[in-house]
Amino acid sequence: MDTEFELIRKAGRIACEAKKKAREIVKPGQRLLDIAQLIEGFINRMGGQPAFPVNISINSEAAHYSPLADDEKIVPEASIVKVDLGVSVDGYLADTAITIDFSGEYEDLIKASEEALNKAIESVSPNIKTSLIGNIIEKTIKSYGYKPIRNLSGHSMSRYVLHSGISIPNVGGEILSPTLKPPILIAIEPFATNGLGLVLEGKDKTIYSLTRQVGKKEKKLG
Repeated sequence: MDTEFELIRKAGRIACEAKKKAREIVKPGQRLLDIAQLIEGFINRMGGQPAFPVNISINSEAAHYSPLADDEKIVPEASIVKVDLGVSVDGYLADTAITIDFSGEYEDLIKASEEALNKAIESVSPNIKTSLIGNIIEKTIKSYGYKPIRNLSGHSMSRYVLHSGISIPNVGGEILSPTLKPPILIAIEPFATNGLGLVLEGKDKTIYSLTRQVGKKEKKLG
């Protein structure tokens, strides 16, 4: 019988392969709904389940756009596309994302986020304060001449629960920030921008979650 750690690693491996698949299939002119269905089908075939509906966000949309059943939106030419996906294996979760630039204009922006992610991962240790992780992300992104998005963050995860209570900020400075006490599973999600460093809520709400009964306790996926 697989241990919790083995199931988490399996979810992570599937998520990694699904991210590679996303890079292969996302092309200008494709419907977002078709892309989402292809990625979710791939996750199912690999032995996992989507932990949340695939998010496909275009250009100035920072995150959390999930195509609905009647969505005819397509990937524009010369756009930048963010694909956010998650995998559940028996409720154990992985959460990852990839940015694909069809414009050729955002190479440094992508590098800023990737380097911030790598340095943040390197910094993680038992009992580290989340503000220290945020400080590393902020400094790294600013070193490229961009701003971190202050009101988007990473998060802790637990079985069946994608956002389990602790936020991993993209900026430093929180004096009373939480301490990461092991065992804990986290998603670190740097966002770099050439804009104001804040996201504004759009009118349309396309992100959603599924609540289902698991044993005697109700858990949320998404």
